[in-house]
Amino acid sequence: NDKKETFLYNELIKRILFKDLKLHDAQILVLGAGGFTLSAGGTHGNYFTYVDIDPKIKSVVEKRFLPKINGKFIAQDARIYLIKHLRQYDVIVSDVCSNLFSIPPSLLTREYFSNIKDSLKTNGFAIFNIVARPFLNDPYSKRVDSTIRSVFGNCISIPLQYSDRLTNIIYVCRASKNAHDKEVYTDNLNTGTLDFIVLQRGSYSNVLRVFHKKNTLNATK
Repeated sequence: NDKKETFLYNELIKRILFKDLKLHDAQILVLGAGGFTLSAGGTHGNYFTYVDIDPKIKSVVEKRFLPKINGKFIAQDARIYLIKHLRQYDVIVSDVCSNLFSIPPSLLTREYFSNIKDSLKTNGFAIFNIVARPFLNDPYSKRVDSTIRSVFGNCISIPLQYSDRLTNIIYVCRASKNAHDKEVYTDNLNTGTLDFIVLQRGSYSNVLRVFHKKNTLNATK
């Protein structure tokens, strides 16, 4: 295999989808078909819909690279598709570079990311392939990051390389209920220990149940 960067980021997305998230029987929307490579090695029991503005891309790929794509193809602008089709997905992958690096400005806006969020099922995942600098020390990289996080509060960003150079950064975001929780721990208000116990136990009610059980046992001794 040719180990160029586009292949590496694509393999990272596949690992996230199939190994980390262990998706099965999921509806996956891919904005920007590329070479239809996310499902080229198999769908893993999932259902892929590819959307690309180039109507010829499917025939070109099937003529030169793949005997047949694994999934459904729709030739349409990504934003128009999201607005006109009210269907919701388990995962939406946005890989919309118009050439090696640049992303069309209309696909970098808060409104575009909001369209994606609105098209996700509850607790669905959005995955973005962004080419920028991982340390965000330039206006473009910082503002793209800020724009994504203004819509998706819960995001993990995974750069292919940690350097002060342009590289693929994979954002994995989730449409979670607590996405806009802005609470921070301070010396005057620190619930860190309690929150960690809740993290382990699953909910505050479970924690209270455990404390109540312990107090009951202590009272009977």
